[in-house]
Amino acid sequence: MQRSTIKRSVLRSAVSVVSVSGLAGLSLVGLGAGQAMADSCGQVRIEHSTDGGANWGTHGRYTGGAPTTISVRLSGDITEGCEYPVSLASYSAEGPSWESSGTQGFLGWDTTVLTSETPEDTLDVSAYAPTCFGQIDLYGNGTKYDGTEGNGALPHFPDSPTPTNLIAAWNGEAPCEPETPEEPTEPPTDEPTTEEPAPPTDEPTTPGEEVPTEEPTEPPAEEEPEVPATPVPVPDTELEGEVPVGEPIVLPASETPDLAETGGNGSQLTLFASVGAGLLVLGGGAAFFAKRRGGNNTPAA
Repeated sequence: MQRSTIKRSVLRSAVSVVSVSGLAGLSLVGLGAGQAMADSCGQVRIEHSTDGGANWGTHGRYTGGAPTTISVRLSGDITEGCEYPVSLASYSAEGPSWESSGTQGFLGWDTTVLTSETPEDTLDVSAYAPTCFGQIDLYGNGTKYDGTEGNGALPHFPDSPTPTNLIAAWNGEAPCEPETPEEPTEPPTDEPTTEEPAPPTDEPTTPGEEVPTEEPTEPPAEEEPEVPATPVPVPDTELEGEVPVGEPIVLPASETPDLAETGGNGSQLTLFASVGAGLLVLGGGAAFFAKRRGGNNTPAA
């Protein structure tokens, strides 16, 4: 009877050790997996400033002069290791608004990547500012929309509202002034000019007699009917294309954080798994030695 009681006590102790060790190991593995699943990248809010950071805003359209230097910063909680590309592009245009912009030409751009460590930066396209009509776009990706192969399409009303992920946009400026050609000036000559005498006529003329001259008569010109001027058609923005208005949101380059930056790589999970497995082995060994000790201490019947 006493031997059976001791044996059950030893087994209960072994089971308790195995259970505690196993739970500890599984908890470590679960902690690592849970941390990896919690660290995911999502969209965040962004603010921008055209006066060097003195005033920040989230409006989707710019007015006034061309905003060629814009500061940007992320706001809210930013997951470590997440990257958020932001770009600023400048274009030439044929009109002061999106509807009248016509054919646009790429002038230049600037791009940056914002992170939790670098949540603020300044984009500058002042070297590529439009000299006449133009368009400037602030957007949340790292694509160059210049219409060349491998890059994004140029903006064009109403069928190509690029760039995408628009944060804020500007259209405006003034028409280009036409160049007036300079009239060439002839240098003065020092040589005097002499008039050549008219050649004599062979026919004698009677004094006092005037020779009548016949003046050619031209037929009266026919009046052309006036053609009314054809008005320039104005596109209907409600039917063919809306004015792009940006949103103060920027998307991450990837939904998965850069694990090399955060240190949350696969070796971390491997460490957790190894420690958990070690605890399981430790618990099994403890149960084995406890069982042997129980058997050695069992009194003879």
